[in-house]
Amino acid sequence: MSRNKHSENQSRHESAKSEEITITQSEFEQIEKAFKNDEFKKLFFDYCEEIQDPENRKIYEQEIIQLEAERGVDVTFINPEPGFVLKTSVDGATTCFINIAKCDKIEKPSNQVKDKGLVWSIPYSQSPPRRDYHDKQKCLVYDVVFHPDAILLAERNEALRKHVIEVALDAIEREFKVKLDRTNVKPSKLKFKDYVRELEVKDEAYPSVYSKEYQREQGEISRENVENYQTLSVK
Repeated sequence: MSRNKHSENQSRHESAKSEEITITQSEFEQIEKAFKNDEFKKLFFDYCEEIQDPENRKIYEQEIIQLEAERGVDVTFINPEPGFVLKTSVDGATTCFINIAKCDKIEKPSNQVKDKGLVWSIPYSQSPPRRDYHDKQKCLVYDVVFHPDAILLAERNEALRKHVIEVALDAIEREFKVKLDRTNVKPSKLKFKDYVRELEVKDEAYPSVYSKEYQREQGEISRENVENYQTLSVK
């Protein structure tokens, strides 16, 4: 997957144009009827078990990559790992959780020394929101995935942690045209809300990675304050 096609201050994702799936009452009844059929249930659960097998999943991914390559589309599968979770609300009404996850297929954060301090660029990828439940109430869950180094930097330096969170909030608001309650963003005790889902990223229309410059005064966030970024590689 190419990670050099993105431009500054532009965020795009392969799922941005995906629409929410709705099921009619008739379709729901058909599905309900199908699950009363023992043969259908067996086939369905056999399929679920088959697709969850790591080897079968690998074959599936390779087939998708090959098919898309024939169309001139570069596809990469991102398998996020838990980082930390934020809790807030969206559009002033619905509780939402933001999984700040990590994957080494995302570009590493980078920095440049400029007159007023370090300028940081922190790439990420993200997935569309999905519905879940919290305290028996509906909620939304977002995934924003960074390189493991970005998560490590966030753990080492409070200013960079705030920036990683800011990048995630900006990404969600920009991509999905929502308003997050930034005043009441709180850390969650969870490592990951819902379960870890694989992301399929297509570079054809949506490079999927965004870099945002972050500049602070040299005294607030210097190379020394983050213990020299070059030494923070994730083992």
